[in-house]
Amino acid sequence: MRLFLCVVTAIIMLAPVFSAPDVFADGDNIGGTIKSIANAKEPVTIQADSLRYDRKTDTYFADGHVKITQKGYTLTSEKATLNEKTGDAEASGKAWLVSPDNIVFANVIKVNFNTKLGVIEKGNILVKKGNYHIGGNPMEKVGEQEYVIRDGKFTTCDAKSPFWYMRARSLDVRMANDVFAKGAVFYIKGVPVLYMPYVWLPMLKPRTSGFMIPSGGYSTKDGARIIESYYWAPVGNFDSTLTLDYRSLRGLGVADEIRYAQNKDTSLRLYGYYMRDRIIHSDRYNVSLKYHDLFTQDLSGVADINLSDKQFFRDLTDTARERTQRTLDSNIWLDNLWGWGRGYLFGQYTEGLDPTQNNNAIVQRLPEAGLNVVKKQLLNQPLYLSLDSAVTNFYKVKGVSGGRFDAFPSLSYNFNLAGINFEPKAGYRETVYSLDDNNETKKFDPNTGNSVQVNKSDTERGLFGAGIKAQADLYKLYLFNSGPFEGVRHTLVPTLAYNYVAGRGGKNFPDFDGVDTLDSEEVMPANAGNEVKALSPRRSMIAYSLTNRFVLKYRDGTQEPRVDYLTVKLSQFYDFYADTFIGTRRRNFSSLYGEISYRSSLRLSLNNDFRYDFYQGSIRSVDTDLRYDSKDKLWHAGIGQRYSLDAEQTFMSPSYFDFFTPSTGFATDFLLNKAEEESTVNFLTFDGGIKLGTHWDLSAKIWYDWHTRNLRETDGSATYSSQCWGLTFDYFNSPTRKQYMVMLNLKGIGNVKF
Repeated sequence: MRLFLCVVTAIIMLAPVFSAPDVFADGDNIGGTIKSIANAKEPVTIQADSLRYDRKTDTYFADGHVKITQKGYTLTSEKATLNEKTGDAEASGKAWLVSPDNIVFANVIKVNFNTKLGVIEKGNILVKKGNYHIGGNPMEKVGEQEYVIRDGKFTTCDAKSPFWYMRARSLDVRMANDVFAKGAVFYIKGVPVLYMPYVWLPMLKPRTSGFMIPSGGYSTKDGARIIESYYWAPVGNFDSTLTLDYRSLRGLGVADEIRYAQNKDTSLRLYGYYMRDRIIHSDRYNVSLKYHDLFTQDLSGVADINLSDKQFFRDLTDTARERTQRTLDSNIWLDNLWGWGRGYLFGQYTEGLDPTQNNNAIVQRLPEAGLNVVKKQLLNQPLYLSLDSAVTNFYKVKGVSGGRFDAFPSLSYNFNLAGINFEPKAGYRETVYSLDDNNETKKFDPNTGNSVQVNKSDTERGLFGAGIKAQADLYKLYLFNSGPFEGVRHTLVPTLAYNYVAGRGGKNFPDFDGVDTLDSEEVMPANAGNEVKALSPRRSMIAYSLTNRFVLKYRDGTQEPRVDYLTVKLSQFYDFYADTFIGTRRRNFSSLYGEISYRSSLRLSLNNDFRYDFYQGSIRSVDTDLRYDSKDKLWHAGIGQRYSLDAEQTFMSPSYFDFFTPSTGFATDFLLNKAEEESTVNFLTFDGGIKLGTHWDLSAKIWYDWHTRNLRETDGSATYSSQCWGLTFDYFNSPTRKQYMVMLNLKGIGNVKF
């Protein structure tokens, strides 16, 4: 922010040591280039109707249509004088100074090029970046980068009668830093609306200490709300924001956020919030610490610590994601990389946020140490070794706790035969437990329909797995002689995978995570009481997928040369050892999983995925998003839906199909849970937006729960945007809260919310 510095720099151009006669003759557009100028590195060009030098006073005079230029800077005026001995320079009569960053126009510009101090009388300055307009009389340069303005005026509006402006008894402007005002009054349409004895405003420098503009609002949940923050940035890599959050129905909340960055690899963010809630008569708090550090080139660490009361996010936050989360995780991760893999140390503590949830049954990882080898090539052949291994200590307040060692080495090989890529794989997984409180646990008996006592958990298990995946990439190009498209490329990708697992060892293990259920024989009730599920200790599965992709290529001159016009993918697998029955019929096939992606004319887009159950002749889940954007981008409309009858929706296509890897979760597709109220999802979304003229933008989104026949949430927004200000009306409605908000945006200052 060098707007006043530009004034000084350009006026210095008026400080030549002329090698010329005492008097220049009058005439039209007399001028020249002076190369030897005191304190100036670049030559100066001066043009005027008359140029004169007075040796007695060592003063240069330029009269009539004066134009002085020097490398990007131009000063024009009716008259200009320069005293070579004192360094005093003055430009008067409609003086204009144009620089790459700013424009200054004033009645008189005075400056001393030796001290670099000066005065602008009855002047105005336009800062191009940010469109800041600053005026006053006088405007005095008091330091290298600081100016004091009496009876100052500040706005970002171009109009002669601006929509908003701030008038102050004095303005202290620091270059590329901030503006400090005393006795400031904010005007809107010429009407004073706010008086503040002191105001700090950043000017082209976002990291400036000072009070931020207060914001506020009203909701049926919190009542009237006022938020005031102080931003503190003492050094370049550290800052803090202290906030007072007053809610008339709940009380006063205090928050502080501290941010520190030593470099791009080391950063810290610490946030804390506290309130004594008058509604529930309880302390409300939320604390989070996020820290990342790269200790060496290979060793890094991450800490993500989060603590809060159970109802904090549900009651005191605004985003849907935070309001609906049911758990809060705290993680500490230490990771070391080698050329062949990595080692890590990991700890996780999970806090349940559902008031009805029993936190004593939540499994905590305190801690886990692992070693991974990621496809290490062997013998200079396409033969690869992979290893996933971990030692974990699991802890629960109630139930079985203890340690587990799990190691999963595997070998894979890649080769191509007749244009088909083959990847055979084989591996062995060993899992060993050391359990505390290894006493009786309850299991479900399908014969009696009751829970029965089963004694100690087994402590060792081995799984052998082998499989192969085959994939081909087939394509054909179709060219067109005319029309908007040059051609279309059709790609067909068939994939086939087979996996076999044989189990050895026990059948009864604690349920810490997905590793423990890989070889479980637990039998569960299922849909409508006529279907049961038992996971077999052995597994033999074959999976397939078929992907069709059509890519259009537009002719030259289009905005986007290629577009994925249509993609359709179908996946399914078959379990030879399936233990799922429908009545007396064994269920071997999984549901059919499909994905559809469509774009048309760069405006209409469709994304869809679904699962279809052939045995029951029903759709288990389907998600759809359809959106249309107008050609001129002035409006858009969209509709979406989410439908699911299953609590579990996991399905893995052959691209990720792997034997006894917990993350695949391919067995869950066979488990058809009872379609209860809490597991059934069926809602629609509608959204749209339109731009009216050059100033108005309207948008809305609706979430409708088809299952309960209720509106889940409704959002609406209307925004008016002008050159230097904007106004936004927001409406939010949910079953638990209704909120109205008006936000006034004064460009160059920030937002004021009501």
